[in-house]
Amino acid sequence: MKKLTELPNLTWTDNEEINSILIDLNDLLGVFWAQQGRIGETSDWKRSVLEGLNFFSLDIPLLANWVKNAPDEIDPFLKSGLFLFWFETLYNRENDPTHYGSLLAEKFIFTDDQKPLLIHSLASEIIQNRFLYWNLIEQSQKNNYDITAWLKLYLNIFLSLLQTNFESLNLINFKNDYLKYLSLQLSERQVHFLCKYLDDRNKQSDIKLTNEYVVSVAGCSRETAKRDLAVLVKKGVISKMGSGRSVEYEILN
Repeated sequence: MKKLTELPNLTWTDNEEINSILIDLNDLLGVFWAQQGRIGETSDWKRSVLEGLNFFSLDIPLLANWVKNAPDEIDPFLKSGLFLFWFETLYNRENDPTHYGSLLAEKFIFTDDQKPLLIHSLASEIIQNRFLYWNLIEQSQKNNYDITAWLKLYLNIFLSLLQTNFESLNLINFKNDYLKYLSLQLSERQVHFLCKYLDDRNKQSDIKLTNEYVVSVAGCSRETAKRDLAVLVKKGVISKMGSGRSVEYEILN
């Protein structure tokens, strides 16, 4: 392939399968951050990726310009895929023993302090699919940069990464609880402290759901915690036991 002096447009078919994978990815990521108590956090991906290119001494002007000009409104998983495709196209992979591209692609989703929470890396998932991965990249390059087939593979690889981390962190039960509480139209704060309580109780059976527990986990005021607990009692999610300073709550099945 001849050396590129400018980036041609990438095209892909915006099909139902790709959209379905993106929904699954964002749902899993939401559950993951809720379990970690990091609801609403987003990655400053442009700064992080550009700093990463500099850290790895990767002088790829076309790629750096793409990062600077990439629109914010595109789904982050989709952005990470577009970035990685251009990285693989512009960078000689024979000189990439540490999989720089996949490390940088993760930065579109996770900040540097969040990355240690991942037990498995994107690179490890790509290695398992490397032959199809590279074959589809080469096909896309020869087919006017239609990346539909490769993009579907990449998004499925990222989905496998999140699912593998879920299994490693034993979050399957947490996911079920999280989705159940979302269906009751509870607030993000309420969903978070309820799931955190269930997670903590699995590790420490004598832990109690109290006003003080909600304040410490949710980082809210005592009055806010009191109102949240009252809402949950009214909705039949929890029951109130005791009175005065000895009040505690139990989750109902």
